[in-house]
Amino acid sequence: MAFTEEDLRRLPCWVEMPPDTQNYVLEALASPSRNVGLSSYSAVGGAFPSRKMSWSVPFESRGGELSLAIHLEFDPEVIAYLDQPPPVDIVRTKPSGKSYRTRYTPDFLVIYRDEIVVVQVKSQAEIAHLIDTCTVDWQRTDEGVRDVAADAVFEAYNLP
Repeated sequence: MAFTEEDLRRLPCWVEMPPDTQNYVLEALASPSRNVGLSSYSAVGGAFPSRKMSWSVPFESRGGELSLAIHLEFDPEVIAYLDQPPPVDIVRTKPSGKSYRTRYTPDFLVIYRDEIVVVQVKSQAEIAHLIDTCTVDWQRTDEGVRDVAADAVFEAYNLP
């Protein structure tokens, strides 16, 4: 059975969400913001047939997004996972130090009973490159790796 807006509104975390965050999550639930593979990056696309979601979940890379979709499918703590949630405007910093505004689309929005989490999938090689070349936007912490520019926007939504 598909995860619905009614299911979403019954979650404990829903009541505590600000209206802007609720609207963002509802938009993500309505449909993916874009079709995978329709970006400036080359990717191998496909679709994972999900029983949990009751539809096929598109993915852009066999190694990263497909692996995560399979993990989310069988994680009993995950209620639903939505691919390609709505894009947000973020401010990135070039290596020269100049800031610029761009659009960013997360890979997944993962819904648990008590929280909803924004997920970005990167390979270890991509992360290493970003940390080396984009030191303002990408940082290694004790908890893992942070995309500082994206985190700033989603912290305003109260979405980790």
